[in-house]
Amino acid sequence: MSTICTDKKWYSQNIVDVDEIRALSSPALEARLSNETVHRPVPHFDILTRFREKAQQLNLQLVNEKGRLKKDGERYMYIADVRNDQQPDYTMSIGFCNNNDKTRAFHGMIGTNVFICSNGVCHGIVVPSRIRHTKGNVESGRVFEKIDTIFSRYSSDKSAVADQIQLMKNTPLTDELIGKLVLKLTRAQQFGNTTILDIVKTCDDPARMVVEEVENPTYNPRSDNSAFRLMNACSYVTTHRIKNPTLQAAASKFFNDTLVKLVNPEARLVGDVIDVEAA
Repeated sequence: MSTICTDKKWYSQNIVDVDEIRALSSPALEARLSNETVHRPVPHFDILTRFREKAQQLNLQLVNEKGRLKKDGERYMYIADVRNDQQPDYTMSIGFCNNNDKTRAFHGMIGTNVFICSNGVCHGIVVPSRIRHTKGNVESGRVFEKIDTIFSRYSSDKSAVADQIQLMKNTPLTDELIGKLVLKLTRAQQFGNTTILDIVKTCDDPARMVVEEVENPTYNPRSDNSAFRLMNACSYVTTHRIKNPTLQAAASKFFNDTLVKLVNPEARLVGDVIDVEAA
């Protein structure tokens, strides 16, 4: 999840330094703050500072930090791994996306960064309930309170994520399982699943790409033939073949949830969307 691919609309370099974000986004924001009456842009550096402070309060060490800022300065996405030296295969990741362009204003992301294939599996998006960048929400601090929601959801979901990873490792990788996943993807496209339709716009054939990645892994080919290998293949397609950062998260969740339910229909999905915010 901490691998963020970018298209031509996003800066390609990492931008995690507070002063650097301030320098890039302040001019446009200053003009907006003096003119807007209802909509109230929230500086990216304010969100990032408070996000880091919250992690420090909870004694969480953020590493492998990555940030992406859209060229117009309106959208900023940040993701980091939470250091855990006790887990050799993966680590939990946490982050947020702050939008000042009157689209979905602010939401958080929780997922896992899988070390073994140098990519990420996003287990879901946390969308704090209908919080917009309006003058009242910003001045009352309600926007910043949603950072607490992200970290709270992280705490409640991390054990469930570990259970899902273990489930994948203990499940044999069979042609039947791969076929069921391909069928799900095909049907989702045929019946107009929004996420799949968006994926198809950037990937000609996501199902084919997943199968190719299973057969010939790009990173560190696995020999254990477990469903974890299929999970990693899905994550590679979403993080390396899809360019839009926000769509990466949504697509990763779709792949992950579909695969988990195929392996265990009774499994509890983690990182479910709390509330999709209107534009």
